[in-house]
Amino acid sequence: MGNQRSCPPAGAPSLHTAAVMRTRSRRTLVALVTSLILLVACSGETELAVPETGTSDAPTVPTTTSQDPTEPIPDTTTTEQTLQSTLLPSTAIPSTTAWVPLTNDSRILIIGDSISLGYLPFVAEHFGDDGPLVAHNEGNAQSTNHALSSNRIYDWVAGDWDVIYFNFGLHDLSWADQDQTEVAVGTDGAGPRVPLDHYESQLQQIVDILGQTEAHLIFATTTPVYTTEGSRFAGAEISYNEAALSVMQRNGIQVSDLHAYALGNIRVNHLVGGSDNIHFNAAGYQVLAETVVTALENPPTR
Repeated sequence: MGNQRSCPPAGAPSLHTAAVMRTRSRRTLVALVTSLILLVACSGETELAVPETGTSDAPTVPTTTSQDPTEPIPDTTTTEQTLQSTLLPSTAIPSTTAWVPLTNDSRILIIGDSISLGYLPFVAEHFGDDGPLVAHNEGNAQSTNHALSSNRIYDWVAGDWDVIYFNFGLHDLSWADQDQTEVAVGTDGAGPRVPLDHYESQLQQIVDILGQTEAHLIFATTTPVYTTEGSRFAGAEISYNEAALSVMQRNGIQVSDLHAYALGNIRVNHLVGGSDNIHFNAAGYQVLAETVVTALENPPTR
């Protein structure tokens, strides 16, 4: 395959193989996905062991006779935060990283948070037992802070990968205090865990590291924050996606616009609901997996 293993700077910890999740049967996959979603839905920054604020143990989506659960998500944001995608279509950025058609021997690494852990089983199911191997970084990639801390990103990309599909955003924009403990939005003395300018610069550092692998890189835009709950403002992802797009354009990285796809295809009955303003149920993750597969299987527009 010819890909080279990227090497951490001097003094970095030894590399470890990324955790691999490969489907062995459709029955096992379907049985695992529900428990997986429940497990990761409320995870916070691991090193702080702080749960997401404002989540519910058993959230539900309230529906009435006047609200069809198959209808689009109603817009609950202010005028300034209207959830409209400002990004380019999924394959609109010419890529400087070599793209080759996937084969049964291809190796795909997905790096992300609870959202990617949610759609991961459906992506793996699509390719099946005999198709490309689909892996995920060990655990939850969380924020750009977390990825760069202790050189975790080097551990995650150790090995040979043909495609790396990655995202950071929801943990970067979540509010935290000066001790990096997650707090409710609007808390005095607190703000986004990773300020926007730091997010852009740290995402550039991550792109530089991923570029050493020689894998084809695809960045997935951050999915919507639907309502202001807990540690996240509704629509906060828009400015972070714009910053990320700027990084990807400068570096010629293909973009998979999960944000736009979610806005166009996710319905009320695809959400976990309750006070959880970011996570999807199994049906929702299956919808997201459709555009992930499209990005993996098709060359970027030149």
